[in-house]
Amino acid sequence: MDAVEATSYTLSIISVLFLLLAMLIVYKGIQVVPQRQVFLIERFGKYQRTLQAGLNLVIPFLDIVASKVDILERQLDPQKISVITKDNVEIYLQTIIFLRVIDASKAIYRIQNMHSAVENAATSIVRSTGGELQLDEIQTSREKINIKIKDELSKAAEIWGIEITRTEIVDVLVDDTTRCRQ
Repeated sequence: MDAVEATSYTLSIISVLFLLLAMLIVYKGIQVVPQRQVFLIERFGKYQRTLQAGLNLVIPFLDIVASKVDILERQLDPQKISVITKDNVEIYLQTIIFLRVIDASKAIYRIQNMHSAVENAATSIVRSTGGELQLDEIQTSREKINIKIKDELSKAAEIWGIEITRTEIVDVLVDDTTRCRQ
């Protein structure tokens, strides 16, 4: 192999390596976000921006996808909450909460476990709302109670970037002794 062939061969290898590097940079610089999610981008460990659905460009090797957040509406598991009514009767309200993330950066960076936080806030709000009413009022005015719980829970969850879309009291459970007295 003479010097010209060796130089040509070396240039070919370097050209291929540069082409591969360029392809890697382009590949790392493009993020495709599905419709049901948003991606949170961090640069050097600090929140930079939120990528919306579709094709997005990022700075390769500096910007990383720190979190992928589902923005679909979701239903929390039903909760059975013990409530003592105004007339001093212990009942259990079975509730369901529907929510969705509207600000992913708040939902990730302001609260560690958003589902648990919403469930705990809901428990407190349902107890205080139920404690203001008598047993008969709770059984006859579920819609008013649902609206009040949703409004108060929405205020509490707003700081976490969460929208409470609906709350439902599915069932009012009364023990057998109380049921017999009615």
